[in-house]
Amino acid sequence: MATNPGDAAIVTLAQNLGISVIAEGVETPDQRGAQRDIGCSVYQGYLYGKALPVEEFESLALEFGT
Repeated sequence: MATNPGDAAIVTLAQNLGISVIAEGVETPDQRGAQRDIGCSVYQGYLYGKALPVEEFESLALEFGT
């Protein structure tokens, strides 16, 4: 997302409308930093965890009480 100059405006608009913004597909600390710099504070992607089969995800969710 942080490759287009209009991206920060989109994030700002969403936040002004009370819409949560989640940066998706964050794979590196640099990408996370770029998203943070344009106003995102919630991220998901391979940097935080690889994709899992449903069964493994459910097992982890139960383990962490979610």
